[in-house]
Amino acid sequence: MKKTTIEKDKKRIKNKKDEFNNINLLNEIGNKKYNEIIKFLKDNKLYEDVDSTTVFLFSISYQDYIQTTIKLKEETEILVSDKGNSYINPRTNVRQMHLRTMQELSKQLFITVNGRAKQKNNNMLHENQSDMLDLLQLR
Repeated sequence: MKKTTIEKDKKRIKNKKDEFNNINLLNEIGNKKYNEIIKFLKDNKLYEDVDSTTVFLFSISYQDYIQTTIKLKEETEILVSDKGNSYINPRTNVRQMHLRTMQELSKQLFITVNGRAKQKNNNMLHENQSDMLDLLQLR
C-alpha cells in the first residue's frame, strides 16, 4: 500500500525528533521546558507530531535566553572599551533575539494567554455549531 504524504511527514518528523534527542542540543533547562510544553499541548488537545520541531526550537531559545540572562547578571549591560568608550554588552542583543523568537513561536503554539483564549473561543464556536447541527437533525 502506498504511503500518504501525511504518513511520510509523520515518519520524517519522528526521525528529526530522534536526531534532536540524540545530539543533545537541549540541556536540562531546555529539556524541562520541552516536556512542559508538550504536556500542556497534549492536555489541551492541541498537540500534533508536526509541532515537535516548533516546540524544540522554542525550547532552545528558552534555554539560551536563560543562560544569556544569567551571564548578563554576572557582567554588566554597559561595558567600557580599553579606550574608555561605553558600549552595550553584545549579550543584550542575543537575549533580545531569543526573546523575540520565543514570542513568535509561543503564538504559533498557542501558549500565550491570547492564543489560549482564541483557541478556547474556536473550540466553543465549533461545539456550538455541532450542537446546532444536532438540533437541526432532530427535527
